[in-house]
Amino acid sequence: MLSKIFRVEEQKNKLWAWKLVFVIGVFICLPSYSRFFCENSFLFKDQKYCIEIEWQKPSLKKNNEFIMIDEKSSGPYLIFNQTPQSRWVYSNLKVSILNSNRVKIDPLILDSSFNLFVFMEMLDGQGHSDDLQFIWNSQTQAYELNNLPLHEMAGCWTLRASLSGSKRVKESFLITKLTNFLNIRPDKKVELINLCEMCRAEEENLGHPHH
Repeated sequence: MLSKIFRVEEQKNKLWAWKLVFVIGVFICLPSYSRFFCENSFLFKDQKYCIEIEWQKPSLKKNNEFIMIDEKSSGPYLIFNQTPQSRWVYSNLKVSILNSNRVKIDPLILDSSFNLFVFMEMLDGQGHSDDLQFIWNSQTQAYELNNLPLHEMAGCWTLRASLSGSKRVKESFLITKLTNFLNIRPDKKVELINLCEMCRAEEENLGHPHH
């Protein structure tokens, strides 16, 4: 009887040992997986690259100057209807370009034909892009798209990229749909996700000023 108990305990110990080996293996493999996984990839002049998006601290506009809001978290912010312009929170993002195995190239400046922009898709197929400049910041050594006034609308804000310098839907490709706004309730986020699934962009008005 006693030997049977010892055998059961020995089997349990072996099982735990194999579980431990499995967990360690997973943690060892995760960095390698993340290195080679690219969510937003594209081809540019026969070379494959990845786009890495990093939201920055938002900003306010005071006396025609944009001032970063340090007390707010980094991320996209929706400007709700009826919000006074003096209280608009503008979103900022930094864009890094990586090679196909996610090893950051520092710095990587693509030529002027590469462009990133936000685009509003509407339920009726109408849409418009922004009139903001996608710039290379030599101080931060990254691309930036700053002071985005992402207004609440009956549509879906998207982030698109173009390899021809254009802001037209047919000459660009979708990077992501913006639904992870930090200042909306969880139920509103679900509504926005559902809305984004229904929206499309077939016609467009370019460089629509809304700030």
